[in-house]
Amino acid sequence: MKKMIRAIGVTLLGILPAACTFAGEADKRMDIYWIDVEGGAATLIVTPNGESVLIDAGNAGMAGAAVARDPQRIFDVATKVAGLKKIDSMITTHYHNDHYGGAAELSKMIPIGNVYNNGDHYAGREAPPKEYLEFKADKRITIKAGDDIQLRQSKDRISPAFRLQCLAAHQEFIPAPAGAA
Repeated sequence: MKKMIRAIGVTLLGILPAACTFAGEADKRMDIYWIDVEGGAATLIVTPNGESVLIDAGNAGMAGAAVARDPQRIFDVATKVAGLKKIDSMITTHYHNDHYGGAAELSKMIPIGNVYNNGDHYAGREAPPKEYLEFKADKRITIKAGDDIQLRQSKDRISPAFRLQCLAAHQEFIPAPAGAA
């Protein structure tokens, strides 16, 4: 199943550049890019208002490598496919190297705005290295279950409103809506 999902993601990523010029404001669509990174995926969302959200950043480059594979792939999709000049928000889902490792290198390639993560809550895991905790970003926010990640809304009143909500963090979950199975 994992191989099939990866194949679908690679196939979709391969046809996206031909399907649109740039994401977001140019075509008034929400675009979601699945970026193959070692051990999993990074997901880049570009809203119809041109706002970007990156979920996870893959691994850091190997020692001695001229180019870091995962940050370079994310940078290429963000700039060449989506047409971004900045990643507005980045979410690190959890502290495994294949989720946060590429963030510091990526921040040297493209500016990063808000960084949402678990702060100093490591849930029995080792703390991320200094490079992750101190890479250049506009703001760092410790996310909690139920928090909303604020997104710009369209002023045209035609486009739908978008909202990102954290369903679980720090081993806590938001309650299911009344009547949900």
